Amino acid sequence: MIETVELDAANCFQGHEEASSRKTRSHPQLTLRITGQFIERVVTVHRLLTQREGNVSAAEMAEVIGRGERQARRIFHTVTGESFRLARIRSRITSSRKLVLNSSISIATIAAQFGYSRRAKFDQSYSRLFGIMPAEDRRQTKLTKV
Repeated sequence: MIETVELDAANCFQGHEEASSRKTRSHPQLTLRITGQFIERVVTVHRLLTQREGNVSAAEMAEVIGRGERQARRIFHTVTGESFRLARIRSRITSSRKLVLNSSISIATIAAQFGYSRRAKFDQSYSRLFGIMPAEDRRQTKLTKV
């Protein structure tokens, strides 16, 4: 028997304080309940995002969770407190930071490698996540290593 649980997402993912049982936007009277099996599947998706540097499609995520894309996105958001799209961006930018700080590859090349066709968009995503532009982050890191 699978037990349906209502739990605080902070217990599953630190830093997120939204509850795992919430009203959906399109049907405010409908509460989405998450079972333990879905939590485990979302954790698996999070691992895939990390291992593949954010290169996981919504279809792959839905397949792992075992629901259609729309429902899987809702489940993912309910458990983690962030959208699947933002989780992908966070994973890509976090992975790209390793190259920014530890290589001499141009930032434009790194941006392209992580799926950004425009460097400005990469810079924007990077600075939103880390609070500093990639070029400045690289410069500061080089100064501290010397």
